[in-house]
Amino acid sequence: MRHTIDGYDYAISKGWDEVARVCLTHSFPVKDIEADIGKKDIRPEQYEFIKNYLEQMEYDDYDKLIILCDALADAKGFCILEKRFVDTARRYGFYPFSLDRWNNTYKFKEYFEECMGKSIYTVLPEIEKCIYM
Repeated sequence: MRHTIDGYDYAISKGWDEVARVCLTHSFPVKDIEADIGKKDIRPEQYEFIKNYLEQMEYDDYDKLIILCDALADAKGFCILEKRFVDTARRYGFYPFSLDRWNNTYKFKEYFEECMGKSIYTVLPEIEKCIYM
């Protein structure tokens, strides 16, 4: 969790409010600090700040898009959501909130696909390679 608050603090120090917002929201497909798979390697006051921040805001399209984009790639490039979710579960484990995180990410995907009028996968170059890697 340290990377989220460090990114937020840095962006705020530069006056980049929207970037700071995404530094926090991108790790939370579920707007709940307890629904995060990372270590809680932050100070208690940082924990309270993130908790309150998430509780008091509504995700806009940019938040949703960045959360989705974060789930559409791994270290090798673009990948389908299922591959990313399984990879993450294999590395970090499966949590009681994992399914909620996945379902929210799918909702974001469906929302943007409706806006686009096609599958998000059709605009990601060489995504089919993820099947063979």
